[in-house]
Amino acid sequence: MALGAMTLVACEPDSQDAVFQRDLGEVAAHRFDDQDLVLELTSGSGFMIFTRQRSLPLVGTTWQLRAFNHGRDALVSVSGNDDITAVFGADGRLEGFAGCNVYRGAYGVRDGAITIEVMTTTHRACEAPPLEQELDYLAALRRAVSYTIAGEQLRLSDADGILQAELVAATAPKSDSGGQSDRSTQPRPS
Repeated sequence: MALGAMTLVACEPDSQDAVFQRDLGEVAAHRFDDQDLVLELTSGSGFMIFTRQRSLPLVGTTWQLRAFNHGRDALVSVSGNDDITAVFGADGRLEGFAGCNVYRGAYGVRDGAITIEVMTTTHRACEAPPLEQELDYLAALRRAVSYTIAGEQLRLSDADGILQAELVAATAPKSDSGGQSDRSTQPRPS
């Protein structure tokens, strides 16, 4: 297998990077084992396994806000409080922390479409900047009509396909599906 362009960073001769590149150059055959791509190296000297990245479920994952549409056609990063969360329950309830207040509401999903109902919040006395961010975030949630999950990232978009909120998994639900690694290699025998 011919390797493409690479950076010129000086790595140790036996670094993981060097071993990975060397092994890619020795691929003799490939096969699929369920969802895994298995690359067999020349002369039976080992193999490399690439596992497809699995997306987390919407329900039960604690999603942490990274960016949101503030209602003026722009996606902005979260400022100050990075603990803004959303948890979609199996019972159709959405709840989380919006930066100052806790919020709750109802949601429904079907074939990538999502509806988020008007939410109730606690009524803490908040400073102006965090409260404005909180109100903009909650409005962005209500504008969402579709969602996609890729790996550990949740994206909510409006009817025009404009991104309203981008969240990442803060915690994954408990499961017995194993690791979330998207790539693994098995060392070559000595």
